[in-house]
Amino acid sequence: MTIDTTQKITIVTQFITADNTTTGALREIRRLYIQNGKLIQNVKSSISELSSYDSISEEYCSVQKTVFKDPNTFAAKGGFGALDKALDSGLVLVMSISGDSSIAQTQWLDGIYPPDRSSTEAGVSRGLCQLPSGPAPSLPVEPSPSASVTFSNLRFGDIGSTYSV
Repeated sequence: MTIDTTQKITIVTQFITADNTTTGALREIRRLYIQNGKLIQNVKSSISELSSYDSISEEYCSVQKTVFKDPNTFAAKGGFGALDKALDSGLVLVMSISGDSSIAQTQWLDGIYPPDRSSTEAGVSRGLCQLPSGPAPSLPVEPSPSASVTFSNLRFGDIGSTYSV
């Protein structure tokens, strides 16, 4: 099942602990989607070395960095242990929609990135957007000033308590 981005979507992010309590050590971050009353699970990766993963875990982060030949900054910054520590001290939820007028022009999100590597290498082809030639294009909001996103009905609670299908 796919998500229709022209319709409302409920996004559920679950922080799952090793002992399934609210105070346990973080083990996994899982994302679910709800649209038109149907629960949509995250899809597994289409990259063969990552095909068993559909959520974020310590193992996934390590394997993904190896497969994509990227520096393992996740491990270098303390991995889930560092995130556990941050969660224990409290965080502020921030939501934002932004553009990227830098030289990368969001290619790291939905294009060929890093640009000096072959698009045939695992992890380099991140989407279908092509880097335009010539000067950087204007941000998407300029040609579409009436575009909007609404964040609403934010909830937090125990796993499974914040949504129903």
